[in-house]
Amino acid sequence: MTDPNSFNTYTGADYGGLNVDDSQMDWLKSKKRDEPLIAAASGSSVPHIRQVFHRYNTDVSRQRAIPAFGTRTCRTDVSTIGRREANDPVFQALDENSPELHSLSEKRQLSFLPGLRNRQGWTYDRVREEYKERKVKERDNRFGLSLWTKIKTKVYCELYKDKLLGFVNSAERRLIFVILDLIVDFLFCILYMVEMQMSEVTGFSPHWLWVDRPTVVWYLMILLTCENIISRLAQILFTQTTRYSTIISLYTFLDVVTGAPVIVSLFIKHGQYLYVPYFLRSIVVVWRIKRAIRNVISINADRLYDPLLMKLIVLVAYIIIIVYNGMAAFQYFELMFANTNYNLIDSFYFTITTVSTVGYGDIVPKSIPAKFVVILLIVVVLTILPGLISGMLETLNQKHSGGGSYERIRDSNLIVICGVFDRIQSVRDILNGFLHQERQSTTTHLVFLGREKPTVQIKVLFNMPSYKNRVTYLHGSVLNTQDLKRASVETASAVFMLSDHNVADSIEEDENNTLRTWAIHVYAPHVPIYTYNHHPFTSAYQKRVVRQTISPQEFQQALIGHNCLYKGSATLILNLLYNSRPIDKYSEPWQAQYDDGSGNEIYSGLVNPIFVGKPFTFVSWYLFQEFQAILFAVSVYVKKSNSHHIVLNPGSHYLLGPKDICYYISQGPEEVNDISNLSQSQFETSLKHIEYLTPSERDLLMNPHVSSKYTACNRRSVIEKFPSFNSDIIIGQPPPRYEDLDTPLCHLLKYPIESAEKIILPDARRMTGHILICSGYSDPFRLICTLRAAHITSSEHRHIIILRSQPPTEDEVRILGVFPDVYFVIGDVRSEKDLLRAGILGCSRLIILRKQNVAQKHDEYVDTSVIMCNQLARRILKQHDACKYIMVELVEQENVKLLQATDKHCKDKFTKVFTHAGIYASGQVFVDCSIDHLFYLSYHNKAIMKLVKLLCGLRSQKDLALDTKLDITSSYLCYIKVPEKFVGMSYNSLYRELATEQGIIPLGLFRAPDLDLGNTTPFVFTNPVPAMLLKNDDLVYVLKVTFD
Repeated sequence: MTDPNSFNTYTGADYGGLNVDDSQMDWLKSKKRDEPLIAAASGSSVPHIRQVFHRYNTDVSRQRAIPAFGTRTCRTDVSTIGRREANDPVFQALDENSPELHSLSEKRQLSFLPGLRNRQGWTYDRVREEYKERKVKERDNRFGLSLWTKIKTKVYCELYKDKLLGFVNSAERRLIFVILDLIVDFLFCILYMVEMQMSEVTGFSPHWLWVDRPTVVWYLMILLTCENIISRLAQILFTQTTRYSTIISLYTFLDVVTGAPVIVSLFIKHGQYLYVPYFLRSIVVVWRIKRAIRNVISINADRLYDPLLMKLIVLVAYIIIIVYNGMAAFQYFELMFANTNYNLIDSFYFTITTVSTVGYGDIVPKSIPAKFVVILLIVVVLTILPGLISGMLETLNQKHSGGGSYERIRDSNLIVICGVFDRIQSVRDILNGFLHQERQSTTTHLVFLGREKPTVQIKVLFNMPSYKNRVTYLHGSVLNTQDLKRASVETASAVFMLSDHNVADSIEEDENNTLRTWAIHVYAPHVPIYTYNHHPFTSAYQKRVVRQTISPQEFQQALIGHNCLYKGSATLILNLLYNSRPIDKYSEPWQAQYDDGSGNEIYSGLVNPIFVGKPFTFVSWYLFQEFQAILFAVSVYVKKSNSHHIVLNPGSHYLLGPKDICYYISQGPEEVNDISNLSQSQFETSLKHIEYLTPSERDLLMNPHVSSKYTACNRRSVIEKFPSFNSDIIIGQPPPRYEDLDTPLCHLLKYPIESAEKIILPDARRMTGHILICSGYSDPFRLICTLRAAHITSSEHRHIIILRSQPPTEDEVRILGVFPDVYFVIGDVRSEKDLLRAGILGCSRLIILRKQNVAQKHDEYVDTSVIMCNQLARRILKQHDACKYIMVELVEQENVKLLQATDKHCKDKFTKVFTHAGIYASGQVFVDCSIDHLFYLSYHNKAIMKLVKLLCGLRSQKDLALDTKLDITSSYLCYIKVPEKFVGMSYNSLYRELATEQGIIPLGLFRAPDLDLGNTTPFVFTNPVPAMLLKNDDLVYVLKVTFD
């Protein structure tokens, strides 16, 4: 097992400290983006910098991996891949001998339109798409195509479709095209008004088909029509819906009506005078305005827009368009059929008096067609305008919202959420958790039953176009039966009960939440209830009436503790829960890798019959190299109890069963659907294209029953195999902090400490390698359970020092005295003297926990003490030239940026959301709201909470008893060093070796600070692309039996 201390991690300004010679310093100065690092140099030795310098001074022919396992080759010559690809940071991080990269290089060289190329160069999304496309062709055996089909597919489909789609369908460019079309339509309207003012009856026959049009107007009309035709063809070609619906639409019909006569006029005599009703172009103006508003909202998703203003803009646009079309049609028919030429003012005057139903009678239609125009105009006004005005008034009345009721629509999925919704970010997280486009259909409707009236920001958010028809807010009480009836609770698919975060007495709030839960159960006993409580012990009162309950404390400290053991593991796990949106631009290469990894989520599905009877790890490797998805866990079917038992990586000896449920880490549900739909013929064909699959491995995947290498065998009890490194330490379950609290197996003292004096240290300055916890008033029980989990090895076992202002109580001594090597130092966490006395200079990890049960309503400064303690610790470490891994727990996600506010060279340009901040990507900050996503995901995936517990290493006696009964070896999440022979090789090669030879499943990488990638702190890279090249300072997150 790798000792985490062997990996140097630098935080904030402490990463500076470079000790290099003059030649190395000259080279570093030549790297402009690294100037802040050079300025921060203070004399410390950083081996990584020397390694980077050495790598740049060695021969260019650095060894890389090729698809054939176990072999290496030199780097491809720059001339064969193009100079731009050679300098692209995404390309440099990948194995350029992989087929998907060669295919992408060829496509980019085929492109003769520079504007179609991504300004950022290559993207990992495009690499994944190319890899997926190649694998689909291999499985379907679609390589034997004719020459013409190859040319047409390669040049047309791939070059134009893929690149233009990527260029056109971005929100920013769609907005540009919409504005351009809107400008063209406005010019058409202005041009027609000019023609109205100057038009006269010609002598051609029939007279109504010709107008006296100036030559300049005709030329401009032709020019605008050409742009309009190109725009329509582009919309049909690059539509995100079906092309049929785009072609058969009102807008295409208007384009034909206004564009065809213009084209005809180019080929007939006197075509300049052919009448064209292009005033009808004004009809699409409203549609383009709506599209422009939607695109603006999509681009600036974090901003709130006033729906009343948007509705007012649309209403005014409708009125102007109706008036404009009325005056244009009236003027034309009066001129042609009544020989009366009204000017613009008279036409406008007549239309206004008609629309307003005043009708003075001084101007009246004389021709029959003009009378029909007036009739149609009145009908349109009476049918369209009242609906628009009532919609605007309804939006205006939202200021007094919260009343009314909701009637469930047939076949809709109704979810009722009860609580206090006064924090805009919390409501955004709820909407993202339930209405995530990859997970939920458009039939889902959310009803918020709030105990307080909605704030102005909440009203504006719910009235945005993306939520207007999918979210309803009702003001009421869960204890009131009439309010439950208004919310249609009896027809809901689920009810979520949320405790208020901002209360002084969290125990009382949990008790109130229990009463609300009982009220829901009494009113609608058949409706599933999910509860969110402050404290774990509250679930004892709710477990009989709820389907799922969660306490954030239970998971927060478990994640923090596991992150303390294996750096960045909390970020790895939380990113699998958080529905992050990919970014279009990034300032440093590392951000592209981190963003690609954070796009992965956990999905589940019944095992494909093809894989029944095949070794788990072999199937996992096959699915990764075929679908870029990681099979990391399985829910084993237990026949006797007709239930399932979840296990992380049961190992190579386990053969998948027909009723097993598989759990995957992938970029989206499409990969899981492809796995489920994989046919036997496709599976056999894909194996033929795996050149480095040995005959025995091929036989194992095709006919697993013929191999005896991985058959199950009788093993000793799992508990007997846990590491034991002290005769005074045993394996057992610590006494629970509260009744009915399920505690995991831990390392415990054979003879627990009963006196507080024995665990209080006056000074810990001489201790080294310990974990220092600045706990404030937090209860660290769950944190200690994780740090003393039964699977922890001797190299991972560290002394724990808890710095707090109050000595432990008798109850705390009883609870924490059973754990080995846990001590207290009494002092102030914001005192430099006390931090030094607690051994901050000698510790290997520093954890700063927030205070609990002190939140007040709208307290913006709840994280002040934590942030100041963090700054003090960094200042102390900098003064003593020491580097430590610091982890901070925050309440408010907006405060993440304040943790490094004083570090000028660490200012992050990549922090639209806190999950993309560099300090979060390195696992050095934990935000409490991250756990909220786990609660919402429990509705979609019932096993998600259990999976998170297992990933944190929390297994109970019951779990391990089932493992022994089913003869399954449990795996745990940890990290290992990249084996030396795989440095410079592809991630796919490492995955194959670990999965098929050692029974280990890799999940991702923990990448060290790197000048090439531009990261001053480490970062987590979940589920890298198969062609990703490994570095000697990478750590690999794996699922393995850590005590083997």
